[in-house]
Amino acid sequence: MAAPLHYTVSAPQPFTHHFHVTLTVPDAPPTLRLAFPRWTPGSYLLREHGRQAENIRLKEGGALTKVSPHVWEVKSQGGSVTLEYRVYAHELTVRTAHLDDTHGFFNGVNLFLVPEGGELRRCTLEITPPPGWKISTTLPQKGATTFEADDFHHLVDCPVEMGTQRVLPFTVRDIPHELILWNHGNEDEKRLLEDLPKLVEQNARVFGGLPYKKYLFITHLTDTGRGGLEHRDSTALLFPRFGFKDKDYEDFLTLSCHEHFHTWNVKRIKPRAFSPYDYSRENPTRMLWAMEGFTSYYDNFNTRRAGLITADRYLTVLGELITTLLQTPGRKLHTLEESSYDAWIKYYRQDEHSVNSTVSYYLKGELVGVCLDLTLRHLTDGKKSLDDVMRLLWNWTELRGEGLDEDAVEQAAAEVAGRSLKPFFDLAVRSTEDLPLKECLAYAGIELNLRTPESADDKGGSASKPTATARPFFGAAVKRDGTIGTVVPLGPASQAGLVPGDQLIAVGVFRANEGSFNARLEELKAGTTVPIHYFRRDELRSTTVVLGDPQPTVAFLKRVEAAGETELALRKAWLQE
Repeated sequence: MAAPLHYTVSAPQPFTHHFHVTLTVPDAPPTLRLAFPRWTPGSYLLREHGRQAENIRLKEGGALTKVSPHVWEVKSQGGSVTLEYRVYAHELTVRTAHLDDTHGFFNGVNLFLVPEGGELRRCTLEITPPPGWKISTTLPQKGATTFEADDFHHLVDCPVEMGTQRVLPFTVRDIPHELILWNHGNEDEKRLLEDLPKLVEQNARVFGGLPYKKYLFITHLTDTGRGGLEHRDSTALLFPRFGFKDKDYEDFLTLSCHEHFHTWNVKRIKPRAFSPYDYSRENPTRMLWAMEGFTSYYDNFNTRRAGLITADRYLTVLGELITTLLQTPGRKLHTLEESSYDAWIKYYRQDEHSVNSTVSYYLKGELVGVCLDLTLRHLTDGKKSLDDVMRLLWNWTELRGEGLDEDAVEQAAAEVAGRSLKPFFDLAVRSTEDLPLKECLAYAGIELNLRTPESADDKGGSASKPTATARPFFGAAVKRDGTIGTVVPLGPASQAGLVPGDQLIAVGVFRANEGSFNARLEELKAGTTVPIHYFRRDELRSTTVVLGDPQPTVAFLKRVEAAGETELALRKAWLQE
């Protein structure tokens, strides 16, 4: 067996934001090629991590040549080869690396070169933190500051937090978990330690257990930003430091639940395209709607089943999600399979037109999860559900030890249902037709209703207010500074010649910004002709917009009080009322 690759990481001057890294390849061939990963698994965009590397050089004899933007070649006499370099780390996201005088955080893909073809070699990692700093990671510990990994995939799937972070332990099913907190805000540690175990337990119930020996919730509290990235035994979370009250706290719970559910769905239950990851190029799959969309379904659904939100709140959230989908024109142009496959060039590169040309595999995938769960419960008289599909996919993964075929979810659903579900998947996943939400929700005695927007920030989820008036259709979003954002194709604004980037100056004779424009719009009626004055690239222009009829794109759900016994039983089991 080949000797392990040996990495070292230190931060002698953390205020410079530079990690110092060495890599020793103990049995290098005379010609050795090494490369930086070009992307972070879970974040499907080529980010070229090698761009932050500096001063890469051989520590001993040989010649080092850069042969492509992310590949280096070493010519030597063979034997042991050691390279050393620095990596600039000043981007605080869940997918990158950050180092300052308070802490250091990194994903291995940000820091580590890997020999071509060496991804399956064992690795050791030696970390030298600044004095007084501790290390948090799920890598198996070999010494006080030395860790080992089964291979490079394992190494880079265990992010590292080092510093003076708070470590809050809890246990679920005799498995140790830790909430790692960097920075402070309005978090309630006691409440977090009461609620996170409930989410972990609810996720474990879906699959019948926990697949790891230890799990970390590495959480960075910041002034801006929000995000999460899944790993096999941990997650990295970025969350607003004062976001732990009311609905914002609910957002933290669902984010945590989402990333923890990924422990199974996408980290272990994964497409064949990810088995193994190829860090040198895109790894496209048509299954992200299930990997991410179903995980999004379970983040809200399991937060409800864990008793952390009410059934009424869950139905409100579903109404908001349906509203967002109905206000996405791109759903009529882009199927879920296409959206998944195109993630590398569309989802992570959105612009003002994206909502018109594509659909989110998170959003629509979650609502497919709702429809499929209710359909399975209906077809099996409540005996089966989407939980059974997820368990079956998990069993197949453990049995086969490899990635799943692209149609695996459909196969599993058919096996659970006891019949082909091809018409459902043709409609929901492979077409641009609207989802059968009304029909599926009716299985649970729930009525889907649509109304017109009442304001620019009407997210849906609830019925009209008694004093509300219908808002006419303008067909474009207006940003805070009065700039035109997304324009709906062939809508009133589009037909008047307005385009993204136009700077509104006045509506009629009154000055315009986001607030004043929206307030004025809500006082007008459909058919009204509105004079608009605006700048386009510093050129003053004018046009008139004829406001359109209000669009019924706002959804809310209601229980059907006169529902039959079958529907009532399904609803009770689904919502756990």
